[in-house]
Amino acid sequence: MHVHGNLSATIGSWQTQVLFAKSPFFIGVGNNDVHFFALFRAKLDPDQYIVSLLETYNATLQTLYNLGARKFGIIGVPYIGCSPLMRVTILGGNCSKTGNDLARQLNSGIERVLWEMARRSKGMIYSFGNTYDILFDLYETPERFNITNVRDACCGLGRFNAMTNCHPLAVLCRNRDEYLFWDVSHPSQYAVQVMVESIAFGGPRLARPINWARLASL
Repeated sequence: MHVHGNLSATIGSWQTQVLFAKSPFFIGVGNNDVHFFALFRAKLDPDQYIVSLLETYNATLQTLYNLGARKFGIIGVPYIGCSPLMRVTILGGNCSKTGNDLARQLNSGIERVLWEMARRSKGMIYSFGNTYDILFDLYETPERFNITNVRDACCGLGRFNAMTNCHPLAVLCRNRDEYLFWDVSHPSQYAVQVMVESIAFGGPRLARPINWARLASL
């Protein structure tokens, strides 16, 4: 809303409306929410937690639409349960089933919110980037992408290099492009590049109902 107000004051309300209608809005939220819930095992019921997140998500999209936004590029929550941060907190170093289940549930809800909103909102178009399946592919078949380490963070300390965030005294890997994760929770630059290219140019499994390249061209 601050951006809309500043633009309106600078170029006028009509030009701002035109600019908002033409511009794609790229939105990626939910990762930290899932991480927090899975790590700290909040007492709130998981289903209620997802409903609360989706209500906020829907309200935010509606606010943007009311301000004139019509094109939405949505980044789904990735395969988050196998991040070094998740693994280091679980006995045995396994992936967090809770984290992955929550991510899938939230993604399904986001897609439902998008479909229902587009159905009732004139001129709205969107693309949902399925980063969950993209990161799953990177994790399960790393050899396809020349990745050699899907377990450890490239930058950190301790077990899985995930006992601390990346900082000047942390241990840094030799070739970050061979690592799936840069730090305790974020994919490496190379992994992000794969995800972005998949969302921009991929088929309906990775970006739906259209990909981001198509979204930008409309």
